[in-house]
Amino acid sequence: MGEIYERMDDMLGEIKDVMKENAYSSYYPEVEKIVVDRWDKMTIPVHCLGFALNPRFYHKIYLDKLAPAGLARKAPNEDVEVVRGVMDTFTKIAKNDEEDKLLREKFTRFHTKKGIYSMVATQANSVTMDAIYWWSSYEAETRELAEVAKKVLSQPISSSSAERNWSTYSYIHNDKRNRLNSKRSDKLVFIHSNIRLLSQFSEDYKSGPYKKWDVQKVGHESGKCVCGRFKRKIGKHGMGKFGIQRERKKSKGGRYLESRLGLVLWFLKYVFSSGYTYRNIWYIVPEAYRNEPTPPNRIHLT
Repeated sequence: MGEIYERMDDMLGEIKDVMKENAYSSYYPEVEKIVVDRWDKMTIPVHCLGFALNPRFYHKIYLDKLAPAGLARKAPNEDVEVVRGVMDTFTKIAKNDEEDKLLREKFTRFHTKKGIYSMVATQANSVTMDAIYWWSSYEAETRELAEVAKKVLSQPISSSSAERNWSTYSYIHNDKRNRLNSKRSDKLVFIHSNIRLLSQFSEDYKSGPYKKWDVQKVGHESGKCVCGRFKRKIGKHGMGKFGIQRERKKSKGGRYLESRLGLVLWFLKYVFSSGYTYRNIWYIVPEAYRNEPTPPNRIHLT
């Protein structure tokens, strides 16, 4: 978790290095805008906290090494965006104002290298040791901050387990709940997203036991406006043109199969509930077939 923010910063520089001697170098501003927009959409304050709690990013060896594109590196506490994200996260995870204040004080002690963090061995190990082990070794003076750091830095860098939570449409329409038509799915997505938007104006959203539930406000995934722009962002029916065609084919095929299967089940239910047996079942068929010496093959039961 602690390296996501740094990798994203380096990505822009690496792209610039690749494109500056390329025939498409004039397109770099557009590429940069795409990357920045994507980062603004996916970043959350916890990413800033993970970056700020990694001791390696404060060491002289890291700061003296130029970043891609020849940019000078700076410590996390010197980045306004990072500091703002750290403070927002402390406020959200703290149980009360006193704990929030304590975490901020411990963080200041950590990044200013006071006490145990001023030791040569402590600073040297920040480069060679894993960040989680480093906090476990030097947590004596900032136990509260160390507990937060170990929980944040131990988060795996993977989105596979949370993909469905980020997609309102996938949350409503899935393989097991696939009989929703496109119009009803649109309505459910619209209602779900707007209920979450309305909940942000309640007192429980800002205070109380539910204030920690949302790490980022609604709007970034569903189109920022859950009305006309929403449909334009994820497709007319939330699936795109080809998704709509597939859904229609599936729904038509499903209805055809259900109607035929229902007819067969009704027929069997009528037969067995009426007491017909194998030998006289053919007498319920139309009169045109009743003169046949043997039951027609198409209703012969095996």
